[in-house]
Amino acid sequence: MGGANKNPSAFGLLLLFGCGALTFYMMLNYVGPFQWLAELQLRWFGAYDEKITFLLTFLLNCAVLGLIVYPIRKLKPQLMSQGMSNIAGLPSLTMQLVGLGFVVSGVMDYTKVSKIGAQVSTTAAQLESGARPASDWVKAEGYPLKDAGAVFDSGYSKERFIPITSLPDGPSGDRVLLFVKCKDGDSIPGDQGNAGIYEGMLAKADLPGPVRVSYEKLKAISDDYYVLELGATPDSRRKQGLTKIYIGAGVAGLAIVVGLAGRFRRRPLVSSGA
Repeated sequence: MGGANKNPSAFGLLLLFGCGALTFYMMLNYVGPFQWLAELQLRWFGAYDEKITFLLTFLLNCAVLGLIVYPIRKLKPQLMSQGMSNIAGLPSLTMQLVGLGFVVSGVMDYTKVSKIGAQVSTTAAQLESGARPASDWVKAEGYPLKDAGAVFDSGYSKERFIPITSLPDGPSGDRVLLFVKCKDGDSIPGDQGNAGIYEGMLAKADLPGPVRVSYEKLKAISDDYYVLELGATPDSRRKQGLTKIYIGAGVAGLAIVVGLAGRFRRRPLVSSGA
């Protein structure tokens, strides 16, 4: 009976570890149910609680994954039991999956950057007219509306997002199409009387959720705006991708070694007198 109780417990632990890793990823990248729940709070209350949002997302992920796996466990109990018995430590397996996720994310980032062409010049006026730059690596010109900027505190850094427009007093239309992203406290070129030139990498519709919602309430943006990360280059993005790959490979490799070591320790010794 003791053996019969181990497998459900192991399965439950695996589900919790998997849901925790998935929820943590959603929180860091502001995607999925975490984004939806956060923005629901922003629309209702004007702010969102990160801890409550994390907990609600975690419970939702557990419910969804549980519903997906439950029929499989019922239909294939022996297969699930055998699969659980082959796991060399659930924490080890979880860390392997986390490491693999970092590697995949790093490879995707590196591949995307490798396709970026040479730096091109553009202006806020061109973006407002619907022109799309030929490359995401740009040198953009426009007027900064510094008083209309917004600060986002991610918990480990503060970033400022400043609208850049074709005219000193705003965009030529009724929507802002370009924002500059920089660290809070950093100075940027230009003012309302003088256009500035900004070099960096473009990303489409890349404002953090709370910042985006605040501009949406003012009807200042639509879905076709761009965010220019000041100072970013293809080389810096390539290094970020490689860093993710190295970290992921290291975490996964260490987890495999620890898991195998634990498995060998648990292997029963064969008595020579049997």
